[in-house]
Amino acid sequence: MIQTNISKIQYYGQKNERRNWNFRSFLKSLDIDETKVDAIVHEIYQDIVSQIDCKSCANCCKEMRPLVLEDEIQPISNKFGILKEEFRNKYLE
Repeated sequence: MIQTNISKIQYYGQKNERRNWNFRSFLKSLDIDETKVDAIVHEIYQDIVSQIDCKSCANCCKEMRPLVLEDEIQPISNKFGILKEEFRNKYLE
């Protein structure tokens, strides 16, 4: 069963923070192609997403912010029709 209760997700995230960090560090230490890891993560993601009705949960949209790389800021701000610094101040800080 997929957990969608935000309080429980936060609890388990905090409870397993060290374990998750260790796993992330372990993955980075392996001598494998990052695209293979990304493919595995994407496959797991697709399986989970297919089990959740986002409109009934929306926890990701409520609690997470996307990671925007420095070289992505200008194209995104252009799309919004705002200055790069305005985008950074409004959406990233």
